[in-house]
Amino acid sequence: MRKFRAGLQESPGLNWSGLFLSYPLSLPLSILVGKNTSMLHISKVSYLAEQKENGKDKPFDCKFVKASTGEIVECSGVVCTSVHSKGRTMNLKWPNSNEFRKVKIISIIEFNGQEVFI
Repeated sequence: MRKFRAGLQESPGLNWSGLFLSYPLSLPLSILVGKNTSMLHISKVSYLAEQKENGKDKPFDCKFVKASTGEIVECSGVVCTSVHSKGRTMNLKWPNSNEFRKVKIISIIEFNGQEVFI
C-alpha cells in the first residue's frame, strides 16, 4: 500500500495520523481523484495536431478560448491544415462544414481529452 498526504499544508501542532490515505498501487490516482489527471504541454500541441494517418490529416478534438469574447469553443473531428510557428497560430478545418479558422495555439485549453498547460 502507498500512502500520500491529503494536500494540506503542514502547520505546527497538526496531527497527521488521520490524514493519510491508503490505496493499492494498481489503482490509478485519476479514479480516486474523480477527474482526468492527464495533461499535455503546449509545445506538443502543434506536433500532435499535424500528425497524418494513412497520408491524410488526422482528426482530433480540442477546446480553445475565443479571444474576442472569452467563450470556450469545442471542436470535434477537426483537422489542422497548417501551423505557423512564427505567428504561433494554426489553421483548423471543420470537415462537416468546410469552415476554416485561425486559432492561436496558446488559447487551446484541451486537446483530445487532455488538459493543456503552459
